[in-house]
Amino acid sequence: MEGIYFTQLKIEQETNETYLCSKFLGAPVFPRGFLLNKNHECILDEDDYFIMQLNLEDISNRETPLPKKGMLYFFVNVDTLKPRVLYAQSIDEGPLEVWDDINDSFSEEYGETQGYKLIFDENLDEGHYI
Repeated sequence: MEGIYFTQLKIEQETNETYLCSKFLGAPVFPRGFLLNKNHECILDEDDYFIMQLNLEDISNRETPLPKKGMLYFFVNVDTLKPRVLYAQSIDEGPLEVWDDINDSFSEEYGETQGYKLIFDENLDEGHYI
């Protein structure tokens, strides 16, 4: 399997369109209650930094072993550098939660964490890829 190439566009302000797009940084969107364990506690640590969300419908026309719908979320723990990947099977059902402050503590220490929308184009064959 080859990489899937993309371009990126800075998100000046989050909107309904950008909440559900594939993106680096910015405000991730989760199905309500997705991040809670059976004790209703958040499964993320306070040191888990949001890196990216990948809307699988954006790449559903590509040959990959990934599901054709849902959302993948990528995090890294800033202390241990341990990655964490979460998968939501559906983002179409029920209410969604926007976490526009998820990287605020990191932003205060290291600067702005404005998001970048990922644009997948079948004609791209160089540049950034996943």
